[in-house]
Amino acid sequence: MGGEETPLFIISDHGFGRLRKMIDLNVWLLKEGYLVLKKRVSTRLSHFLWAKGFTHEALYRRLYIPLVKRGYRYKSDESLITNFTKFFSRRFALLTIHDVDWSRTRAFCNVGVAGSGQIVINVKGKFPYGVVSSGKEYEELRTELVSKLKRLRDPETDQEIKGDIFTRDEAYTGEYTAMAPDITFLPMNNEYLAMSIFGFTSNQVMSRPLGMSAHHKRKGILFGKGVPLRSGVRVEGARILDLFPTILYIMGIKIPQDIDGKVLQEIILPAFLETNPIQFREAPSASKSVAHTSTAEEEKDYLKKLQRLGYIDWEE
Repeated sequence: MGGEETPLFIISDHGFGRLRKMIDLNVWLLKEGYLVLKKRVSTRLSHFLWAKGFTHEALYRRLYIPLVKRGYRYKSDESLITNFTKFFSRRFALLTIHDVDWSRTRAFCNVGVAGSGQIVINVKGKFPYGVVSSGKEYEELRTELVSKLKRLRDPETDQEIKGDIFTRDEAYTGEYTAMAPDITFLPMNNEYLAMSIFGFTSNQVMSRPLGMSAHHKRKGILFGKGVPLRSGVRVEGARILDLFPTILYIMGIKIPQDIDGKVLQEIILPAFLETNPIQFREAPSASKSVAHTSTAEEEKDYLKKLQRLGYIDWEE
């Protein structure tokens, strides 16, 4: 095929829209009693100052923003905000994730943008200081957390947040499911973003966004044109996982049996489907795949790149 007959897709892995408030899940878990702080004097001081308003959010708004407005730029590959927060976390009594008493904490949220909406239960045997037993205790705690998240309200408006909530088993499949978060809370479509950027960004569960007025939405876009796509069809319920097998099918390539997506037959001309049956092939076995073991230098490079992107807080 060529020219106008060539199928063309315009897709996105997410949408974008207004962001009204941030929800710091670690602050919520702390106030609900699921996350517990250390009893040491330094942590008690940090917690006292945090409650009085000495937070990452306050420093960001009162110091970081004025510096940026004056044209200050940090002379490093790392972002200014990363170094800014590191500096104050080390030298001043800011409350951070290092103040958490893991031996008494039942649930927490991973710090950083990669932990968006994720709540992890501190299970015995999975974590060094796990306190929650697998089985009944785990199930009851997870059910309790989900129930409370469903009832979460904005204190300013008293309106329910009504975010999408998925347990690990609902959201993930495969051999690495045990590594996934136990609960994922996604209220983005309702203009809220749940995460924990610095551990305890604000001393309020909900606060105004830091440095952004919009964020990702769960629903992306899908446009298609060309042979053998149908014209004027609106697709509902398509997933990004479905695009891979759909594109393979249109290209005449057999689809691996172990993939999660499906061919979006509703967007394809019936005549094409009749003359080109969907064909599958066996997935390659694990023994045939070639594993790559990273060197220490490569791993260090990966960590540096993730740090520059703001996903982790890492030091050599």
